[in-house]
Amino acid sequence: MEELVVDVESFRGGTGPSRAPHIGFVNLNGETAPKIGAAYDVVPASALPLQDLAVPETPRTFFDLDLHAFYSGNLPDGLIGSNEGLLRIQVDTRAPQDLSNEVTASFVTKFRVRDDEYAPSFASRGVFRNVLFENFVNLRLGLIELDSDLSVYFDKVKKVIDDSGLAQVDVLKGIPYLDVGTKLVNSLVQNFGKNADDVLWSELPILQLHPLIGSVFLRAGIYAVIDRSSEQQGFPGKLSYLNGELRDEHGPLLTTHLIFSVGLRPSE
Repeated sequence: MEELVVDVESFRGGTGPSRAPHIGFVNLNGETAPKIGAAYDVVPASALPLQDLAVPETPRTFFDLDLHAFYSGNLPDGLIGSNEGLLRIQVDTRAPQDLSNEVTASFVTKFRVRDDEYAPSFASRGVFRNVLFENFVNLRLGLIELDSDLSVYFDKVKKVIDDSGLAQVDVLKGIPYLDVGTKLVNSLVQNFGKNADDVLWSELPILQLHPLIGSVFLRAGIYAVIDRSSEQQGFPGKLSYLNGELRDEHGPLLTTHLIFSVGLRPSE
């Protein structure tokens, strides 16, 4: 799996409609980490009991994010046919020295996956470190189909970036910044993707330390982003987390989903 970590203003991969996914949170029942063989309930990330989970009591907080699993279920038809795509994760926050400026960092990864299977190389994949925020983090996810032309061009762009050493620019800021390479990839998505409008999860709600009632909590722990069918409204039925996988009442969850974990650390 090849990856870029980049600093850009936008990476939408098309202008077509997308459906907001469900966001779940793994209830560890007070445990610091999940135990092997133990099943834990997955609740909506807006569930009121989450407010009782501790958060750093400092004016600013560091946000970290790791990927753990991506399951290919009911993806767009083109992506299922090619088994190759791009997953993009953006994080927006506010620059602490100037709250009028929005800071965006993006992680873009190319992957291959068979139908109805977990994609390789997502386990414990570090994405963001030391993202400084005050109250909220806005996550945006995009899933973009790759046709054969775009796949070849992406590989060439990635090689140029790797060979040039651009990926190491400004690493002391905590996130490598790669604006030029990202703009090239964005252009490829716009011009060579077969179904540029087939973007899954182009937006996610803001995760907040102190959200309004019904909004999503930002807490240290394990999150699950689960695709929503066009006719589905409420959170899926009873879901559980067991040995790193999501399960429903029938067994392993076969709906497209992403599992990631969030860490919160005091800045002082």
